[in-house]
Order: sequence, then structure tokens, then C-alpha cells
Amino acid sequence: MAIVKKKFFFAENVDPDTNQRLISKVDLKKTGFIVISKSGETIETLCIYFFFLNALKNKNINIKKRTLVITENKPSSLKIIQEKRDYHFFEHDKNIGGRYSVFSSVGLIPAKIAGAKIKDFCEGGQNILNDLQRIKSPELLYPIRGALVKTSLMRKGYNQSILLTYADRLINFTKWYVQLWSESIGKKNRGSTAISSIGTIDQHSQLQLFLDGPKDKFITILGLNKPQKSKKLDCKIAKEISFENLHGKSMGELFFAEKKATFQSLMKKKIPLRSIDLNQISEKILGKIVMSFFLETIYACKLLHINPFNQPAVEEGKILALKFLQNAKS
Repeated sequence: MAIVKKKFFFAENVDPDTNQRLISKVDLKKTGFIVISKSGETIETLCIYFFFLNALKNKNINIKKRTLVITENKPSSLKIIQEKRDYHFFEHDKNIGGRYSVFSSVGLIPAKIAGAKIKDFCEGGQNILNDLQRIKSPELLYPIRGALVKTSLMRKGYNQSILLTYADRLINFTKWYVQLWSESIGKKNRGSTAISSIGTIDQHSQLQLFLDGPKDKFITILGLNKPQKSKKLDCKIAKEISFENLHGKSMGELFFAEKKATFQSLMKKKIPLRSIDLNQISEKILGKIVMSFFLETIYACKLLHINPFNQPAVEEGKILALKFLQNAKS
């Protein structure tokens, strides 16, 4: 996978402390800005934009040529800002929701700037779609099998869907999965709770619950199908004392052994699980697993007679937040 050529910072939460620390960390004179909101009215996005804009004004920095806005091409607060300030503009497709926008300008433009091979990424996604069109028995396709298994287990009371990754480069993928699954399937008193888990870190926190807690979990283990290459460790001092298993082994070998051990432990406890084993982590492979999880989520929603593309329940919270903001004492 391509090494990031430029530093990227995602200002995605309206915590003033975090954003002030980010402003202090970066060289604003050399920083470009991408402002993304499908509707152009996302109050958190607009708040963060003005937070940074005010900081830039205080330093007399003009970012007109270094700001890109991605939003729908229709009248909105963000579109008006873009036009008045003459920022660069890319249209956000009106038919694509945020969590499904990875293959659109929302995902591809930042990835391209960061140095990722976006053609390979898109090709990986297209390969999965080609398989879907070509296969004679759709239930044999991995995403459809996954949807069938997950919905069947949900009907039996398995109401937690855990994605446990043994690759730090896929941690953000698990966070995205939580949004994709939760916003898509959590409707009409149906669905399951998506949980992000990191091996080996969460073996020392969540794994006890997974193994010996309520039998209400379906677990996906995501990682490589072989140990990552790394140098053999010289642990002679430990060997001389009492611990010799690590000597002559690599960190990658330990990581892989931990993954296998977790899988076997869960199997022994008869926890429903699957293992997705990748031969490498590349843009093409990432495109494949993103598209696979798209399809799995969409098919699971269809099997439960749920619209996978909306999130109606959160609208009330948005309205209340605006009400409380208006009543806040300055």
C-alpha cells in the first residue's frame, strides 16, 4: 500500500480542545483544507470550518487557493460560502450517502492527495461487482453469504456484530464499519450493534467478554493470512532467565500466533465467527473489502426489509441540538 506523501489531519469532531491543539500543531501557511458536507448544512462541519477560518484571520492567512469544498451542487450554506469565497469545488453526488461515499470524490480526492493508488482501489471494488454479475449462484458470493449468516443469527438473538482486526492499518476500517453497519441496519427495532475491536490490544479487555459473556455475538476476524515480515528478536537475556519462546522469533510471528490463538479460543467456545484472511494490504485489496462490506450490509438490510440508505431517527437530535444552541447563553 502506498506510503502517505502528505500529512493528513481529520477534524471531524466539535471538541474545541482537540481542534485548538490541531491548529497549534500544523503550519497553517502550508496547509490545504477540504470541507465536506453532502447537504451543505451539517452544523458540525460548518462549525469546524469557521473555527479554523477565524484562526486563519487572526494570522492574516488567505486560504482561497488552498480550500476545496465537496458538497451537493444546490443552494446551501456551504455552497454559498464556496461561491462567495471562490473556493475550489467538487460536486457530492446527491444519490450517495456519507457512509457509502468511499468510492466517490469524498474518499478518492483525499486518498489521491495522500498518495494512494486510487485506480487500484476502484478496480478492487469493481472486481467484487463483476463477481456479483458473473456468479450463477449468488449465495456463494462472500458478501451475500455474510448477509444470510448475520440476519439468521440476529433472528436467534445474536445482536452484536464485532469486527476484530489484527492489522493496525485496518483500525480506521473497523471504525468505518461501525458507522456503515449501525446507520444502515439499526431501524424498526431491528439490527445488531457493531463493535470495533483491535488485536492484540483488546485481548486484554474485550476478549474475556467475547469468550465468557452472553452468547449474543457474531465475530469477524480480519487480518493477514501469514506473519508480517519483521526481524528476528534477540532475547538472550530473557532466555537465560526463564522465558525462551520469544527468542529467535519475530514480532510478526507473535502477532500472527495471537490471531490464530484467538480464533481457536473462540471456536472452542462455539462462538459464531469467521476469519477474513488477506494475502496483503494494498489499495486493490482494500477496495475489495470495502465493496464486500457495502454489499453485505445492503443485502442484510434487504433481508430484514430495511432501507439501508437512510438514517431517519437521528433527525430529531439535530433539531434539538439547534434549539439548545439558540438558547445557549454567550
